[in-house]
Amino acid sequence: MPTAGLRFWWNTDQDNTVWIEESTEIARSYFSATPGGRESLLLLPPPFGRLASTMSPRRLRELETSIGPDGLWLKFDLSGLVSVRPRTPTNKLKPPTPW
Repeated sequence: MPTAGLRFWWNTDQDNTVWIEESTEIARSYFSATPGGRESLLLLPPPFGRLASTMSPRRLRELETSIGPDGLWLKFDLSGLVSVRPRTPTNKLKPPTPW
């Protein structure tokens, strides 16, 4: 059963890194939103909110193909988006392993 939601993870062993776990519904609405519609991501701790909310439309289209059966995992560090992978039944609702 899909979980409608958004979760944030961090690991004190990996300074300045945050993971975002998005359900399919949240991920699709994020990709279809206007830049103003993504402003809720500004609630993430600085600078991650700004990095997540200001991704280019081209980059967003690339990420959309990575949505898995249960959503998406995104990894950010201080330079911006580092990695993306599908969210699956085996890796949802679990802290991500280091990528």
